[in-house]
Amino acid sequence: MSTLLYITAHPHDDTHSFSMAAGKAFISEYREANPNDEVINLDLYKCQQK
Repeated sequence: MSTLLYITAHPHDDTHSFSMAAGKAFISEYREANPNDEVINLDLYKCQQK
């Protein structure tokens, strides 16, 4: 089992950002190919808003 750290820092979601959509597609494929791995999503934009 591995851990993947996925870091984002963008104010828009995947419906308004090509890079966020690409990242979401990657994570979806990664999870399908590696179902036992843990994926941690660190959203720096949301962390900044707190």
